[in-house]
Amino acid sequence: MSESITQLSQSIDECIHELDSLRQLSQSDQNQHKINSLCNSLAILYNNRGFLYYKDIEFNLAADDYTRAIQSDPSLGIAFYNRATIHYRMNNFAKACEDFKIATELDPKNCEFQLAFEQSCQQFNNW
Repeated sequence: MSESITQLSQSIDECIHELDSLRQLSQSDQNQHKINSLCNSLAILYNNRGFLYYKDIEFNLAADDYTRAIQSDPSLGIAFYNRATIHYRMNNFAKACEDFKIATELDPKNCEFQLAFEQSCQQFNNW
């Protein structure tokens, strides 16, 4: 495991621990804001570690981390895009098309997301 993946894994563990601690406290607006912020940070950490796995051609590990990123923050379009890329590379065009569509809906001005969505749907229709 590369040093970067190890560092991200430690940061993920710390973030999860802090989230668990906050969730046990009262659900004040201030705590909810901190929880939301930590969920976003956790999603970014998972997304970044997933990208490192992707670069190492560890597609299943990457897809798992992208899924965790989405679970942590469902508004993180790049996580849907990255998971869709994994599906596309594994010839699962239906799932790729679904995730690219969500990424496009979350960030409609992103031309890269839009192009990937169109290409994956075209592949799915040709499959």
